[in-house]
Amino acid sequence: MSLSRSLLRLAGFAGGALLGLRLHWFRQPRPWPRLLAAWLDCDLRRRWLDPASLLDPIGVQPGMHVLEVGCGTGVVTEELARRVGEQGTVTALDIQMDLIQRARTRLREAGLADRVRFLFADTAGAPLDPQSADLIVLGSVLGEIPDPHPMLVTLFGVAKPGSRLAVYEEPLMPGALPPAMAQMHLHAAGFRRGGHIRQLTYWLGVYYRDGDEWDPNLKPGTIL
Repeated sequence: MSLSRSLLRLAGFAGGALLGLRLHWFRQPRPWPRLLAAWLDCDLRRRWLDPASLLDPIGVQPGMHVLEVGCGTGVVTEELARRVGEQGTVTALDIQMDLIQRARTRLREAGLADRVRFLFADTAGAPLDPQSADLIVLGSVLGEIPDPHPMLVTLFGVAKPGSRLAVYEEPLMPGALPPAMAQMHLHAAGFRRGGHIRQLTYWLGVYYRDGDEWDPNLKPGTIL
């Protein structure tokens, strides 16, 4: 009985702490703290956000030119680099040099560094060519920016005609946005939704630069 009571107290404390962090992030959006960078690489997070399972529905193809905004420590960047192959490229962008250095080390150790270009910049200052990206990936980024609209408008211009944008958020991260709020921001910038996949530990949305909306709730395993 005492163990159950202790577990309930621990769960209540954790839930309260997460709620407090969420309110703090909502009032003042900010990038992920560099002091907590190790959390992005920990085994627990890798279990609930497996990069291969995350990317399977997106349809990353060999030869693609992918732009990843908010690459962090490169967990998803590495899987993107594997999938685009020798003829493809990944441009990985982040505003925190500490995280980029971790990501660069990861890609070098994986033997994939030649497929990735890292940019220490935000989208406003990054040298991004118009209509150059086959796929844009946003990972837990929208809730870290006070006003994401200018960034998303820039990304709309970087996207090739017929390309797609994939956005994912982890509900246990304090700055995570719900799908409806992310959709509002993306629609305002011109993107159209292909569908959302909801898992227990993350949700994934795929949006198109062109075309009509369809199927708001897709089953896991669907190729978008």
